[in-house]
Amino acid sequence: MIKACTVPGCERTYRSRGYCLPHLRRALEAGEDPSAPRTPRYPASLCRIVDCLQGSLHPGPKLCGMHYQRLRNHGSPEIPLRITLKHQFDQSYDVIDGCWIWTGAVASTGYGKIRGWYAHRVSYQLFIGRIPVGYQIDHLCRVPACVSPAHLEAVTQGENLKRQWGSGAIGRCVACGQYTPGDESNHACTK
Repeated sequence: MIKACTVPGCERTYRSRGYCLPHLRRALEAGEDPSAPRTPRYPASLCRIVDCLQGSLHPGPKLCGMHYQRLRNHGSPEIPLRITLKHQFDQSYDVIDGCWIWTGAVASTGYGKIRGWYAHRVSYQLFIGRIPVGYQIDHLCRVPACVSPAHLEAVTQGENLKRQWGSGAIGRCVACGQYTPGDESNHACTK
């Protein structure tokens, strides 16, 4: 017949002194009575976050493991808020001479980038609407880093190339600074 551990509730096999191996080790290492109930390392309390039913593992902040890691990583034990694209966009440009100049990441072509997309295309979609299929976004001000929706227009590739290189180029009036379609003779300048 195999003897069982003498600790109440333990059904492991007897090793020595009436105890199983884990209870015997505990008794020898700590100098405690292995039959006494084990006390937890930290006070038995719940995480201080509302609706979290996990036990508190960290006595100082009284947080469970998950909320303690959030506190260390994000500065708050609450779920970190995702920064919306609009919020990130609004913090990434400066207004200079009517243009919204992109201050975030810039591609080698001079166009702003946000989360892998061109910033002027994001601006158009945030403030004007969807970009029609097959259309490109043209900068009326000819400043690649500008993301002002007032300076953006959805055009076909052919129209975009005409405006960029051809006679239909759009530029600023030298006298008043307004945007002029075509050559400056079409602009009735007041200055």
